[in-house]
Amino acid sequence: MDVYLMSFGFGLAAFLTPVFIQVLFIAVAMGKLNRATEIKHYYRRVFYVVAGICGVLVLVGASTLLIGPAFIYELSTSSGFVVFKIIMAILLGTLGLWMVGGLDDVIHSNKNAFIILIILSIIFGLSSFSSTGPIIGTILVESADKPMQTPLIMAAFSLGLIIPIFILLFGFGRKIVNWAHKPWWTNLEKIIGLLIFINIILIFIL
Repeated sequence: MDVYLMSFGFGLAAFLTPVFIQVLFIAVAMGKLNRATEIKHYYRRVFYVVAGICGVLVLVGASTLLIGPAFIYELSTSSGFVVFKIIMAILLGTLGLWMVGGLDDVIHSNKNAFIILIILSIIFGLSSFSSTGPIIGTILVESADKPMQTPLIMAAFSLGLIIPIFILLFGFGRKIVNWAHKPWWTNLEKIIGLLIFINIILIFIL
């Protein structure tokens, strides 16, 4: 039980890392995606994103049963995993292009919205390793002697991580949807889109 509580606590603490900035990006993306929909659609889509993030993290834990925790930890901290970088660049590029308005005809509130929800879930679930790598590494080390419980331990971590995200996105849901109609919010979307493209460059430089 102690390792589950520790993992849950680490998940809560992870929200105080740069993960918080990624959550703000998700909030802006959700505002853009739900600009022309009712608030109930926003809440449902937030639930999908949060569940998707949790699913990605749990899959990481489950994968340790097949390839071992050492490899997962190396993946979360290594700067030389080329395939991982390419996948992230494609996902980030799609999100960034959409944020600056390049894919508005293809992806909008009533058409192909699920693409953005999936991309947000995967990007946050995987990129959070850059901020929580040492935390996840500690969790995997602690669970090394009980490999069959690793998915459940990672589930406890993801639960701790997504609770603050859930509260933030739901608590400010109406404000986010209302703000999304303001001109300054549209400018914010474009700024974040440009920051995402800069991040893609940094992925291959660092």
